[in-house]
Amino acid sequence: MYQVGASKFYIASPQEGKESDIVFETPTFDGHDDGAVFNQISYLGAANINAPKSEAEIHRNMAILNREQGQDQCIRVSVKIPSCSSGSVVLIDAATMQIITSYEVQRILFYAHGIADSDEAACFAFTWSHGNSQESAIFQCHVFRCDIPEAVRQVSACFAKAFMRSPPKPQPSLMCDESQGDLKPSSLQSPVSTMSELFIFELTMDIKEEDSKGGYYVVPKDRSQFKLRANTEKQLCFSVHQVSSVHQRILHIERCFGVLVCPGRNVRHADMRLLEMLSMGNDPGSNKYIITGQWDSSDPALESLNLVEEPSSANKSYVTVAIDLVIRGIQEPVRLQLETKVKVYPKNERFWNLSKRQLVQQFYLNLKELAASDTNEPQFEVISVDTSGEIDRTNKSLGITLSGLMSLQLVDPILSPKEEKEDEFRDDELSDNDEPMLSGTGNVSKDCSAALLEQWSEALTKWTQTGTRPKQLTHLVYQGIPDALRAEIWQRLAGHSEDVMDKYRVLITKESSCESVIQRDINRTFPAHDFFKKAGGLGQDSLFRLSKAYAVYDEEVGYCQGLSFLAAALLLHMPEEQAFCVLVQIMYHYKLRDLFKDGFENLNMRLYQLGRLLEDQVQDLWQHFQEKGVEEHMYGSQWFLTLFTAKFPLHLVFHILDVFLLLGTDTLFLVALALLTVGRSPILLIFFSFANRIGFIRSRARKTCCSWTLKACSSTSG
Repeated sequence: MYQVGASKFYIASPQEGKESDIVFETPTFDGHDDGAVFNQISYLGAANINAPKSEAEIHRNMAILNREQGQDQCIRVSVKIPSCSSGSVVLIDAATMQIITSYEVQRILFYAHGIADSDEAACFAFTWSHGNSQESAIFQCHVFRCDIPEAVRQVSACFAKAFMRSPPKPQPSLMCDESQGDLKPSSLQSPVSTMSELFIFELTMDIKEEDSKGGYYVVPKDRSQFKLRANTEKQLCFSVHQVSSVHQRILHIERCFGVLVCPGRNVRHADMRLLEMLSMGNDPGSNKYIITGQWDSSDPALESLNLVEEPSSANKSYVTVAIDLVIRGIQEPVRLQLETKVKVYPKNERFWNLSKRQLVQQFYLNLKELAASDTNEPQFEVISVDTSGEIDRTNKSLGITLSGLMSLQLVDPILSPKEEKEDEFRDDELSDNDEPMLSGTGNVSKDCSAALLEQWSEALTKWTQTGTRPKQLTHLVYQGIPDALRAEIWQRLAGHSEDVMDKYRVLITKESSCESVIQRDINRTFPAHDFFKKAGGLGQDSLFRLSKAYAVYDEEVGYCQGLSFLAAALLLHMPEEQAFCVLVQIMYHYKLRDLFKDGFENLNMRLYQLGRLLEDQVQDLWQHFQEKGVEEHMYGSQWFLTLFTAKFPLHLVFHILDVFLLLGTDTLFLVALALLTVGRSPILLIFFSFANRIGFIRSRARKTCCSWTLKACSSTSG
């Protein structure tokens, strides 16, 4: 691999793919951002695809094109993959080195590579929305084949980096030409026989603080920052493991050379403070390397991290943390460095221990293999170390049962709850970071184990053959439908009609008296999601047409506020016509439209039923609501009318829709009861103004839902 700045060029020989026969070619193109260029690739063509986010459908098209397109029928290209999502994937003619076409990364819907050990192992593909507007959009699957199958892993790694929101920091790579005595970009040197290799490591960090008993507990962390106490002894705990490499080679961590910390960000190396090493070593039960360092709170160099911040302060404090790893085969220690926000509270502060999130980042080690040593072990030189930034893993922490959630308590390492009066809780803590979550917030993991995919494949096969839902479907849906399969499964569960799909194309041409209301609503629907941010963009235009079409289709209900959130959740998984069919089924077959009819009479009945269920199953919370004048419609109306699609993280929104399409309207009660049960303990302790009370109930349910599983629904219904 050759590198200029952040541009990485992977070169393959037309012969046998031997590394010793690499021929370097300089692509000639201008006006594009840095990225990786892969040569010796065949473009197999494109095929229309109805489910652009279905990995199974992509693999089917991949197999067909790979089988039909011979070597002489393919277009020989080089593929340039950008370093971030603001760039474009560029196809370059291999013969003339001129640009053929480009594809904006932000319009790529899905990427997949061929299944290992199959005929398509050397292939990769992505789906893209062609057309300047949603009406003219055509979803196509573009398929490629590498001459060297191992290169697919490098392609996949580069696509993964391209899907990041912001580009990584440039890492210039220069080498010295001894004959000239100056520095030149390494890609301008004569080609050498060694290639670079990408190794990916995942680093997880927790901060622990000393409690009143001399032990240590994990400090709270919300989506943006760690919450620390001033003048309190701390420990930094790290877990490091390798997640992948191009050739499946494993790098062994021998020891940790040091743990360092410094207040602030973009700090100098000289300002980093070395901490006392408490422990390091391999975890016997996994392939992770565990490191613990002691943070001395009395260290003058770290005194700024003992300064208590005012509750109203908008300033954010940062801390830079690094670990130096000694890795076998690399002469110099490898530094993994990260920055994170922190907020410092008084030493006797009390926290709600409901969101203990780890900080997770992936680091990309770009290494060049050196000549073989006497030990016959591979030796590497570090070319660059890039980081992915923080990875949100809240959607992977959904393995708690309802009984476990009901036992959540207030954790106070300084004083036990019995030693502190309830009315001494600080209102500013209850309101800290309780600002409303923007709808459309959060990332949804596309990771899915091979075993789970096999279970889904078996279930779908039975479903197709028998025409009825297989027995194992309920269990699989409770676990959460893999995001790549949601479009297909949701349509199967809802039962869509081709007739309704045909009507949609006519409905969008008609006018509606609700157009001004719809336009006002879509501007505040999923504002946190890139697809719906831009006024006049594809997302908002699609949402407007879908909402208007339903208003024309259902004259009795028309358009009601909140309907756009449900429509937006569907549009994130399927084209407009399919989303409209599922929306119609939810409104009619699942009777959600009944909640909007007759002056919301049916909604009031459902809320009354929720109150009786709450009285029966969580009596102390129901009694507390009665005493404080909190009625069901104050917090439940938004939940029911939007199907929980507003103000909740996307991974939970989609999971709730999974279960709703399986169980029907009973899901409304199951989810509401589970959320209130989870937030029961903190809600019982609130004694502040009425306005804050309602906001706190919604916020507490939202903040605790990230560690909650929909398996709790089955426990509640049982």
